[in-house]
Amino acid sequence: MLEVGQRVRVVSKLESLDEVAQKVFGEVCIASRTAGAIGVVYNKTTQKRLYWLVVHESLRKRAVYLPTELRPAPRV
Repeated sequence: MLEVGQRVRVVSKLESLDEVAQKVFGEVCIASRTAGAIGVVYNKTTQKRLYWLVVHESLRKRAVYLPTELRPAPRV
């Protein structure tokens, strides 16, 4: 589980959960206890799952892509 204050590498930023904004490379900090939730959006067009991370409860609709090493393992 991601901890408050933990820094996470950002791959790309999402303006909303289904609309991809410009690519951003850097780090974000988990700012609150309700942050750190991992969500999944399934894109029917590309047949891909987009993993995103909530970095602050006030930013629920502005999440960040998770890099591969932080993504949840696929269910078998």
